[in-house]
Amino acid sequence: MTLTYARLVEILTQDLDIPSDLVTGRSTLEQMDMDSLMIAEFTVIVKEKLDFELTEDDLAVVSGTLEELALHIDAERPTRTSPHSLGEAL
Repeated sequence: MTLTYARLVEILTQDLDIPSDLVTGRSTLEQMDMDSLMIAEFTVIVKEKLDFELTEDDLAVVSGTLEELALHIDAERPTRTSPHSLGEAL
């Protein structure tokens, strides 16, 4: 798993208090019982901790797995994050 995946797991389990047994690489946000308010909070925390703003297009990946979301963020980050903030986000 990637560092981004580990950070997403941390956000979900520590910041959003989702039980760790629900948070796996194959879990979707829906399977983790996240409602629209929790997803909105998740996007804010991702922006703060990973310096990556999840867009509506990114959230379409939500129908995929947590692992797919992490890979998507890793693939998109170089084009959407300033070079000086990338080091701070990791």
